[in-house]
Amino acid sequence: MSSSAAAEPESKALPIVVRTYFSEVVEDDGNFIQAVCSLCRHKRKTIRGQHKAPSNFTKHVQRIHGEKYLKLMHKRKNIHCKQIGSGMLKVSEKIPKYSEPLWDPYSQYQLCDQSLSKENLDQLILNFLITDMLPLSIVDGSGFHTLIKGIIPSAAVTSTETLRNNLARQYALVLEKIKRKLDSVSYVCTTADVWMHQGQNYVGVTCHWINSANLTRESAALSFRRFPGPCSYSKLASVLTEIHSQYDLDSTKITHIVTDNGNHFQKTFQLFSGPKEQLEDSLDQQEGSDGEKQVNPPGADACVNVRIYEALSSDTVDSSDLFYLPPHVACFSCTLSFVAATAASRALATNPPYRHLLKSVASKCCALRNVSQDSLKNAELVNYALGKSLPKPTSIWNSEFDSFCHIYDMRGTVNLIMACLQLPKFTNLELEFLGEWLEVMSPIATALDKLQTEEAIESFCGAVLPMVLVLNSRLESVSPKYTSCLADALKGELQKQFGHMLTFDTAVSSKKTKPLVIASVSHPFFKLRWLQSQDDKKIAQELFLQELLRCDTLSSKADSQAATVKAAADFYGFDDQGVAAAESALRNIGIQFLNDPSHELRQLKRYPAIAKLFIKFNTTLTNSAPVEKLFCHNGQILGPKMASLQDDVLEMMMLLRKNSQFLV
Repeated sequence: MSSSAAAEPESKALPIVVRTYFSEVVEDDGNFIQAVCSLCRHKRKTIRGQHKAPSNFTKHVQRIHGEKYLKLMHKRKNIHCKQIGSGMLKVSEKIPKYSEPLWDPYSQYQLCDQSLSKENLDQLILNFLITDMLPLSIVDGSGFHTLIKGIIPSAAVTSTETLRNNLARQYALVLEKIKRKLDSVSYVCTTADVWMHQGQNYVGVTCHWINSANLTRESAALSFRRFPGPCSYSKLASVLTEIHSQYDLDSTKITHIVTDNGNHFQKTFQLFSGPKEQLEDSLDQQEGSDGEKQVNPPGADACVNVRIYEALSSDTVDSSDLFYLPPHVACFSCTLSFVAATAASRALATNPPYRHLLKSVASKCCALRNVSQDSLKNAELVNYALGKSLPKPTSIWNSEFDSFCHIYDMRGTVNLIMACLQLPKFTNLELEFLGEWLEVMSPIATALDKLQTEEAIESFCGAVLPMVLVLNSRLESVSPKYTSCLADALKGELQKQFGHMLTFDTAVSSKKTKPLVIASVSHPFFKLRWLQSQDDKKIAQELFLQELLRCDTLSSKADSQAATVKAAADFYGFDDQGVAAAESALRNIGIQFLNDPSHELRQLKRYPAIAKLFIKFNTTLTNSAPVEKLFCHNGQILGPKMASLQDDVLEMMMLLRKNSQFLV
């Protein structure tokens, strides 16, 4: 028998993956085989595996040549195999024709083995530049050309001008989708912030609303642009008005603009926006008797609602450039952080014993943290003893709280570490002081952590009043021995910033905080649980039911047929018993909602009228963190690569990156 005839049965005894995709097969020690991959074109790759378990060969094809692996799986399903004495597989019938799978998860790694259209390649390059916020001119570099040609030799690298056109086209498409989405919602809340970087002013604006279908928050970035010149009040008002107009947002749809506590925002909104109750009255008056929304005459939206003497006496207001801004609310999280920082500074300045103890504790904590970061040995020692490494606090005060809390939790072993590192130990007095300090600051620090997440319960406006009341209650309940000055300072600052909210009587009587009561009661998580007195619960319930009836009346006015019947009944003096019955039924629905034991948002799906009330009063965010994230990229605030982008390219790339959900 010839050698070729002898080799044929041996090749058939090989595993199917080896026969199909490998060559130069050599037996090694009888039970092992060694073969060269036929698919690895640019590099000779030798794989070694067993006869009976060819997993090494299969894994190589799966990991490196994904498309071929899918073909192999298809081939195996269509081959009838049987075991023979050696355990190998033997073909018993012809392999049917292979059909391409609908989706190939490995295709993105096999650019060399398949055709890629120029449009798809340009889109991949543009996505790369947008994700990392890189200049478009990168594609003109020789290194980038070498990279693309090395991956796809036949590819034609796009030009900067083509990328700019594609960028502008996608930007216009996303803006149109955002406009359509905002047009479909009843209420939105915007957040705004201004940053200065390398002598240039940047303004960012985001928009947030509640999806009426699933009652979850959704958001979009509206603008990120540089504006020249000083950040004057009139310039800032002009930019905000222009951004809102770009998306067809008027003051009747925007519940509030949320900003930080900066003086430039405070003064701008004092000059260019009216009180909240005037906005609500204008919203009610725009609903005519026929239920149709009245259209203001051209230029009416540009009217300013300011006092004349302020406009005339202010040097920063241009009388030829007047604007009307929606209601403004300061970031609740920023205000709460300001309360904590101011109170801590006041206690430090007015009480020498407290200052001495705090400085002693802080210096030892800082020394432990610094020494633990000096060497790997010290870091491992601290990590082993404390169970985790010590975080490095930033400039934000609550990060210092987290660092102190970390050390206090390990107070039983921390002095052992201090001794090993040859650092002065914490005294019992200092540890007791640290425990009291954490107890006093804990309520505010916990509240600030809860306020940072947009999806949390505390992101809804209904959480503000219960949170302020519980903070005040917990500060009143503590009686520290060494940190009483800090507790008193916190209570004083809380009274100064939120005095109109600290008691339910003042909250109900104030026009500014009455919407907060309705927002809390209409939220399924809070309802009336945050109130202790039965009398307060009755007052809050009645306020909630009155607003529920009022919103239902406005909805009825929007129905032209119902409005016509109501007007005719009033003319003839008919006693419309149906209206009274409907109001009674609606009140019963409101009471049923308040008595419902469920406290999840999906409960509102059973109460559509209350869901509308919830959306109206809870659309406003409690913090301005979303807009601050616009200015940060990979931990950097307006990094050097971002600052080098042209103004229009910067805005388009930033908004496309932040609004990627609208590209689907």
